[in-house]
Amino acid sequence: MKLLQLTDLHFGSFPFKGEDKRTEALVRNLVKATEPDLIVLTGDIHWSLESGSLTILSGVLDFFDSLRVPVAITWGNHDSESVYNRRVLKELVYHMKHHVEKLGLASVEGRELYYFDAGNYRLYFLDSGDYDEDHNYAYVYEEQIRDLIALDGGEEKEGLLFMHIPVVEFDDAKKAGLAVGHKDETVCAPVKNTGLVDALLNESTVRHIFVGHDHDNDFTANWRGMNLYYGRITGYNAYGDLPRGARLIELTEAGVESRIVEEGLDTEL
Repeated sequence: MKLLQLTDLHFGSFPFKGEDKRTEALVRNLVKATEPDLIVLTGDIHWSLESGSLTILSGVLDFFDSLRVPVAITWGNHDSESVYNRRVLKELVYHMKHHVEKLGLASVEGRELYYFDAGNYRLYFLDSGDYDEDHNYAYVYEEQIRDLIALDGGEEKEGLLFMHIPVVEFDDAKKAGLAVGHKDETVCAPVKNTGLVDALLNESTVRHIFVGHDHDNDFTANWRGMNLYYGRITGYNAYGDLPRGARLIELTEAGVESRIVEEGLDTEL
């Protein structure tokens, strides 16, 4: 099974204009070239502070529906900075035709968690939130961690977790010299570490965490048995020097493989 992780699209118009049209074209080309079985959007899908942003987001979701490929969505910090919250975003997704069924659905303060099974793998999609009480990047709530552990598929289901904001272990791995790939900006993780990685290693079969958020990072690392992956920024309507692209993930009998794909370039990582 092939998954195409698109992240940080940052659409700010619909119908698409300017840089957003470049992002639209890139997404179409990536989907055509890779023929994924599932598209995963790991947050910051739109600029929620743009005028008419809910209409923009509705158009973006219609665009993904038009690709006729199953899609799974989790949100980023920029997706609900306006007057609306995560619950409003959930209602828009409810009307999509090609979003996967949200199995095991749980919600903590509007942040959803659900899973999707793919053969011997279980894919989890966790809303990592936006900002904490001190306006630092949000941390995963302990209740969310408990919900995630409760959904574990056991030894028969190797787990992959998709979310937007990286956990602090990405920074630990980078500082320890374990990062492979582009590591061109500070890891913008939460200040507070609620123990997600340790809990997953000790109490679940999740061994892969995929994130977005930091546009000039796309590195991977193994931190004490947990495989950490940044996606590649997809959207042109945002900062970042890396060529736009995606992470292509393949679930095989031998294990999880992934690489960065760009328009006109396929680079093994």
